[in-house]
Amino acid sequence: MQCIFMHTKIRNNGNTMSCFSPFLSYNRCGFSIMFSGIIASESEVLSIHEGIFTLKNVFRTMLTRWESISHDGVCVTILDSDRDTYSFFAMEETFRVTNFGSKKVGDTYNVERSLQLGDRIDGHMVSWHIDTLWDVRERKMNPDGSLTLWISFPREYANYCVYKWSIALNGVSLTIIEVILERERAIIHVSLIPLTQEVTNLGWLEKGAPINIEFDMIGKYVASMLNKGLLQNSVPSHDPTS
Repeated sequence: MQCIFMHTKIRNNGNTMSCFSPFLSYNRCGFSIMFSGIIASESEVLSIHEGIFTLKNVFRTMLTRWESISHDGVCVTILDSDRDTYSFFAMEETFRVTNFGSKKVGDTYNVERSLQLGDRIDGHMVSWHIDTLWDVRERKMNPDGSLTLWISFPREYANYCVYKWSIALNGVSLTIIEVILERERAIIHVSLIPLTQEVTNLGWLEKGAPINIEFDMIGKYVASMLNKGLLQNSVPSHDPTS
């Protein structure tokens, strides 16, 4: 897979700094703009055998072999498909670092196909490579029908969490409402509208349920480049007297 990067300028202490973040990817299916985290439906697990998952096809079309589709925020490659079912293989590493190990027949995945060039991005840019697997700390139904979730994870990831910025939970693009820092842990607070509860599996997650987390892609690139000292002032120095 090849990536096309977009040039981003960032203001830092009055200086303009440049960085590059992945915008397009290219695979055998053509160009795609990664994923957006907008989930249209859930797909039910029909069988699991030696790492091969067979699911109900909710896409109303045959999927292409080698096609990449997000399942709870994990990018998997389609092996076979017909109009009723499709299958993919999950390796041991996927079971170790995601919620795939807790899935059983009858459970559902939040599914999303990759965006094609020209599609609208209604969520935020995500790569569907999971950063960490942690759990739901608390949940609360609100009088207006919204659902509030508190998600905890190691404090080392707190730098990627910004108030009113984006995060992907089980593949769903959500907005961080609050960031709480404890001695060794960070806790974020997100809320789900009734529609999100209806069309994704976040609505029925109970306290302690494992959840796949992907932090904001651009934020991770910026943090990485700052740590490595790679971001520099993009405006060249110029002496008007020379």
